[in-house]
Amino acid sequence: MAWIHRMQASFDAGNSTVSPNKFTYNAYLEALAKARRPSICDQAERVLETMEEQARRAQQHHLKPDVLTFTNVIHCLAVSGAEDASERAYKILLRMEDLHSSGYGDVRPNAYTYNW
Repeated sequence: MAWIHRMQASFDAGNSTVSPNKFTYNAYLEALAKARRPSICDQAERVLETMEEQARRAQQHHLKPDVLTFTNVIHCLAVSGAEDASERAYKILLRMEDLHSSGYGDVRPNAYTYNW
């Protein structure tokens, strides 16, 4: 996450024209899944919360999580080996379905989501 924070700080200071977006965060989540440790569960869920908060607070729609973001978080949970991973993943899946039903955006679970 440190490099994402540096990227944002550089953009905020006017030193860069590139700011983190959902693709940046999705790449981070994909890399995080490769760690396959129980501790990645909290990190992945924090990324999702951060993106949602920033998108909501600052109207930064380029940070609004999409189906890939949620699926990446579920993937992190699935490969983490944490004892409560399946319950946490199921809660996120239900949340995706609720968000989709309420018209939140592109968060409808797909075959990849259900396969994890």
